Formats: sequence, structure tokens, C-alpha cells
Amino acid sequence: MDKKDCKNCKYNEKCRDSLVSWIFLFVGIIAAVAMRLVGFYMDVNPFYAKIFWYIGVLFFIVFFIYRYKVSMNRLKTIKNENLVFKIKEGNLSEQDKETVTNMLCGLTSKKEMVNFSVIFILSGITLFLVLILDIMKMSK
Repeated sequence: MDKKDCKNCKYNEKCRDSLVSWIFLFVGIIAAVAMRLVGFYMDVNPFYAKIFWYIGVLFFIVFFIYRYKVSMNRLKTIKNENLVFKIKEGNLSEQDKETVTNMLCGLTSKKEMVNFSVIFILSGITLFLVLILDIMKMSK
């Protein structure tokens, strides 16, 4: 689905990301950055490495509690509304269709891909930098 399809979609307003979801995206990114800094600062300054570790773990806990609640709400809706059976039977009411559409809109958010990309890129950069530091230490 491209942006043009979304602009003309009657569900466009419901697909927009909430402020809360953006806040938790940044919480996740901060956690990822902090955890990647641990590897770098381990040799540079262990005190800062420990601070980044605590920040990373704390923010990951907060982030994953939020993601868990989101997933549990989706699961609860799917079970309570018997959506799997209704989809198999082709027996969705208008309310069911709206519920499924809202869930699918939530799953098509680009924030999740941004989060994965940041974690992947930062992990690669950190691995490279820490490897260089380790090689430099071994050559001394």
C-alpha cells in the first residue's frame, strides 16, 4: 500500500500513530543506543559503560512492557471477537471489519521498521568500533 492509497482510505485517521507510540519508539531507540554504548565504553571508561547498561536495561524493560501490553490487547480482541473463526467463515460484521482494519493499520506502522533499522545499524557500528579497539589493544 502506498501513501496515495492511505490518503484516500476512510481509515486513514485511525491508522495514524499515537503520541504514546512515538514516545515508546524513542524509549526503545534510547535503550538500543545505550546498550550499544556499553561495548564501546567498556574499555574507555567502565563507569560510563555501567551507566549506559543501567539506562539500556531500564528503558528496554519499559519498552517491552509497552509492546507486551499492545500485543496482549490485540490477542484479547482477536479471541473475544472470535475473529479467526469469522475470517475463516467469511462472516465478518461491519464492526469486525473495522476492528481487523484497525489492527492491520497498527501492524503496518513504519515505526517498527525504524526501530529495527536503528538497532541493526548501531549494532554493526558498535561491533566494528569495538573490534578496532580490541585489535589496537592487542597490538600494543
